[in-house]
Amino acid sequence: TFLTLMMQITSTLGAFTARLAALEQSDNEQEKSARAVKLAVELREALVQLGPSFVKLAQSASTRKDILRSEIVDVLADLQDNVPPFPCEEAFAIIKQDLKQEPHELFAEFSESPIASASFGQVYRARTHSGEEVAVKVQRPGALAALAMDISILRQLASFASKALGTTRDLRLLVDELGVQLYSELDYLGEAQNVRDFAAAHAHLEYL
Repeated sequence: TFLTLMMQITSTLGAFTARLAALEQSDNEQEKSARAVKLAVELREALVQLGPSFVKLAQSASTRKDILRSEIVDVLADLQDNVPPFPCEEAFAIIKQDLKQEPHELFAEFSESPIASASFGQVYRARTHSGEEVAVKVQRPGALAALAMDISILRQLASFASKALGTTRDLRLLVDELGVQLYSELDYLGEAQNVRDFAAAHAHLEYL
């Protein structure tokens, strides 16, 4: 539920912030580095459990060595190309529900496992009946509903943070920008059209 998820998010991020602040009080740099790695591993696993929106947050944070310790950034960077996949049975069921046929009916060949997995979906290798090799991208179950709830919760937390920090800047606007970016990543039809447009615009280039 909304309140349960909000409590989980608040607890996870609050505990991380508190432990990070405590870590910085240590004068032993070797101990500080080891504790930072342990903290980052725990945060990474917690964010994966919270869902795809928070995997995206971790991926964004993994590029910010200007605000996070390098040990934390390096651990979170593992999620750039190593997001756990969801069960193939669920992916195949989604394909059948949306396209009204089983994957192996739609395609001459279809990989039994994903060749890549990301925060919002995973990709399978397939071959059409006409012989073309294609990639089939399947969205994680409930991704859109989960994202809507996550953004709503993050907007509330951003509002609390603005008041707590005494800033005149509305931090909810940052969450809104994130939301627009993440929603666009769920538009697979728009993504497919962009690929077609790109291919048409560069059809004269033999190496593409």
